[in-house]
Amino acid sequence: MEPATDTVAEAKTEGNTESITLVTSDGESFRISKAVARVSELVKNMMEDADETMQTQEEIRLPNLKGKVLAKVIEFCNLQVEEPMAEIPKPIKFGKQVRDVVQPAFGAYVDGMVAARDWLLLLQLVLAAQYLDVRPLADLTCAALGLLIMNKTPDEIRELFGVESPFSPEIEQLLRENNKWSVEPPPTASTPTL
Repeated sequence: MEPATDTVAEAKTEGNTESITLVTSDGESFRISKAVARVSELVKNMMEDADETMQTQEEIRLPNLKGKVLAKVIEFCNLQVEEPMAEIPKPIKFGKQVRDVVQPAFGAYVDGMVAARDWLLLLQLVLAAQYLDVRPLADLTCAALGLLIMNKTPDEIRELFGVESPFSPEIEQLLRENNKWSVEPPPTASTPTL
């Protein structure tokens, strides 16, 4: 779902006629069912606060999100309303992928971003899940990122995400020397410690 600015994106309503509009920082509006909106604890609490004060709230502004990111969050929330995501085991066993431990729809959701190498969107979804308090989305995106970097060296991770080394070779060598203790094995019982 890629709505244009100032358009209203319709999310699945699952027979629920009550809806609310979410508005992003870049002005995109998404009209979704309240059932889908309640997947987010933040939005749910905002709707409950409006109900308690007898105010009608037709629109909720989400200034920390852009339209592209909210569209993916809503896509996830629709899946979550249809069939709640299975809890992701922690840790995920070596050799398994996220799609191996969740329902196929959730696996396809995250696999699409991984296949497209859309790391920025994946990272933005981690932040959006935290901001909106959508715990299952946070679990899913963090698991996907964790599996991407599992068993990789810092250089491999930088290459994967297209990050240049933040340090000059001289500074990097100095940091390695000053922090040798963090990569050396701990002393054994037969090695006396001082």
